[in-house]
Amino acid sequence: MNSVSKFVFNWSRCIKLSSRSHVAPLYSISLKDQQLLSRTFSNSTFFSQSRFSSSQSKSKDANIKSFTFSRNTKLTVGLGLGLGAYLIALDQWNQSKENERTAMMLRTDGLPYIDDKPPEPNVARKIFNPKDQTGIKLTLYQYQTCPFCCKVRAFLDYYGFSYDVVEVNSITRKDVKWSSYKKVPFLIVESPGSTDGETKYIQLKDSSVIISLLGSCLRNPEESLHKLLESFPSYYDKDNGNKLQFANRYFIMYTETKDLERKQKYIKLERKWRQWVDDKFVHTLSPNVYRTPSESLQAFNWFDEVGDWQRLFSSWERFLVIYLGASVMWIIGKRLKKRHNITSDPRISLYDQANLWMREIRTSEGPFMGGTTPNLADLSMYGVLSAIEGCDAFQDLLDNTKIGKWFYKMKKVVLAREGEEKLVKRCSIR
Repeated sequence: MNSVSKFVFNWSRCIKLSSRSHVAPLYSISLKDQQLLSRTFSNSTFFSQSRFSSSQSKSKDANIKSFTFSRNTKLTVGLGLGLGAYLIALDQWNQSKENERTAMMLRTDGLPYIDDKPPEPNVARKIFNPKDQTGIKLTLYQYQTCPFCCKVRAFLDYYGFSYDVVEVNSITRKDVKWSSYKKVPFLIVESPGSTDGETKYIQLKDSSVIISLLGSCLRNPEESLHKLLESFPSYYDKDNGNKLQFANRYFIMYTETKDLERKQKYIKLERKWRQWVDDKFVHTLSPNVYRTPSESLQAFNWFDEVGDWQRLFSSWERFLVIYLGASVMWIIGKRLKKRHNITSDPRISLYDQANLWMREIRTSEGPFMGGTTPNLADLSMYGVLSAIEGCDAFQDLLDNTKIGKWFYKMKKVVLAREGEEKLVKRCSIR
């Protein structure tokens, strides 16, 4: 870089630094930058003086050289000022666009209240626990073998909630036509209002948010569900396909701070592994369940059996879901394998992630991630894994890892509703 270029670069750098620090330019920059500018001026002067000395024999030429140097210096200063102003303007423009993007991204979706009562659903089955005295009615819209739906059911069953199940046809989706939000699971909560007693309808979206909100209700018996709901705002992410996102997705709210600092280690561990289930483990399932056309068809035949599709769907709907679904998911499984960097043999990734989970279990103070009793990470992992319990991939997983012992212990405590003590303690939910 020649001396003129160095001067332009350092002069514009000087201006930009001064504009960001909001102090006077030149003398407020760092010592290193001052020395760099000094060398630039010295080199420029030396260059011009050597040209001037070589022409001492002609006074007229000397004057011309001096004038040329002065003009070049002014031109350089002007270019430096112009470039500096341009860089400052560019930086401010970029910052304004970033602020605009952030503002759009954080446009909230509002609290998920429904103005009108949803249409009466076609309930596939009712789960009833006489000890559930919460006073709220829960209706779960789901696919029976969707991992995220299974995760919500594992939570509801372990803590002993009563709830209705609506089995959504994955092809026609006629049971969710009334809703602008079509993904499952979602949970309709029919709840008395916190102050006026008027019944309110809430559509809870996202499996982890459902678990976090109801988990917060159980751990804060004196707090209103409607008040806790404010801690889980949602927003549309414009940079991610306008996808609906949720703040505090994996956070449990605590209104009682006694011993909370001592429990921070376990709270953070629970949160970390809940997110790992969603971000890592669950993505190993589809490439394994739908690894080949025959495995995909076998999985859908099991879905048909466990989901009771023969009773719930018409014959043409049932066969459409089985055969079209198996074909489509075999193709999608291959795409998911590539997207989530699954090994060429997807079983290896499945085994590796299961072994990682079991290594962490061995460091706990009991048979579960939560120690002697399951925590929300245990329920999440059990839920998504139970989604493939009747598939070939699940049997291979049991044969090649040691996760089976943990899985069947979890199944036992979930079916026995061993966490319902917290629900009984909570009593009513308002």
